[in-house]
Amino acid sequence: MPGPPISCRGTSCIPAGKGMPRMTAYLRPILLICNTFINQLNTHAGTFDRKEISVDDVTEEYVDVAARLRTKKEVEKQISNLLSRGKTVQEILNIEKELGTIRGEIESIEGRLNLLNSQISYSTISLDYYTKTTSKFGFVTRITKAIGNGWDLLSSFFIGLLNLWPFILLIAAGVYFIGKRWRKS
Repeated sequence: MPGPPISCRGTSCIPAGKGMPRMTAYLRPILLICNTFINQLNTHAGTFDRKEISVDDVTEEYVDVAARLRTKKEVEKQISNLLSRGKTVQEILNIEKELGTIRGEIESIEGRLNLLNSQISYSTISLDYYTKTTSKFGFVTRITKAIGNGWDLLSSFFIGLLNLWPFILLIAAGVYFIGKRWRKS
């Protein structure tokens, strides 16, 4: 089988949140070493939050695609035989057009068959892992955080007041006119 025993199809880093940097890797080990690979993960990982193993049986689809490929190749042979019997240019062009369509379908089916062969030969492991980080904040760090939180709350309060300026203006005008009337009486 061509290719390395384990190939990494892609990794993506998920932004860290709450002190837990995360990473996702998609691995494609050869089916024969998949169990060994999972056992090694079990040994080195320590604990799992969740472990799920599932199997997709592609036998029925594989048999179906292989049968369609054989049928299309038979049709291609028959159309190729018709091509040699074509009498007019128009007949030959029509037969070649049909032959091109059939060959395109054959290539598509062969591509699907190759994909199924890859699925049969390799397993797909989606590995999502992270590192738990725990840190105890010191006294100075907690004070700095408290000052920062207080500043955030104060600025949020003033921004909230700015959003309410039309209502504050109406209330102030109402108090002014009511106060002016009250003084006159």
